[in-house]
Amino acid sequence: MKPTAASGPSSSAANLALKLRAALAADAAAWAVSSGGSRGLLGRTLASNFLDVPAALAACVDAVASGIRGRTPAEIRARFGIANDLSRQEEEEIKADCAWAFDCC
Repeated sequence: MKPTAASGPSSSAANLALKLRAALAADAAAWAVSSGGSRGLLGRTLASNFLDVPAALAACVDAVASGIRGRTPAEIRARFGIANDLSRQEEEEIKADCAWAFDCC
């Protein structure tokens, strides 16, 4: 019996990828904001991009935007676990050089 084009390891991997993409796209919004913290969200964003699942990627990007909107830089760093690599003096220099960017804050 000859193997068909739809059998074999490569087709099962392709089928699994198709099923995974369909599952991710089906519940992208809930998937992006579910528990897992910012690390989980980063992983989900990278996976959505790698698997080329636009609905899941858009939901992840929306979740990140919601986490940033209306927050101070310190709150954003705390929420997403970003280390502040600027000294206090460097921050003040940047604020002085780009005062127009900080008018809203």
